[in-house]
Amino acid sequence: MREKVERRLASLGLSKGVHVLHAPLSEASRYRIDLDMLKRQLGESTIDWILIDGPAGPDGCRVSTLPDIMPLCADGARWFLDDALRDGEIGILREWSRLRNVSVEGIYPVGKGLATGTLRHAAATRTI
Repeated sequence: MREKVERRLASLGLSKGVHVLHAPLSEASRYRIDLDMLKRQLGESTIDWILIDGPAGPDGCRVSTLPDIMPLCADGARWFLDDALRDGEIGILREWSRLRNVSVEGIYPVGKGLATGTLRHAAATRTI
């Protein structure tokens, strides 16, 4: 899938400044991302844009994905959750909306739904 996305970006002239990462699942848990491997891929960079389209599994199995990668994300990072109109994903969005640093903005009615929002770091959300 990563190669397919990279080819599509290149064909549209959109690949400059874009680095597509694949976040494999942990061997310890088939529903959690291998954060160590993702950190190695990132190096000193942060994530600005996230598409969550896995892991496949029972309702709610993607709930940990966004909270797990939040520390690796830039302030204001945009996230998308595929299949957002399914019952399990609606539940995930409810959970994420309770997180202090997650903004759930809504669901685009395309396909099975594409939810979106942004991430804010705690320091960026404080007011003086």
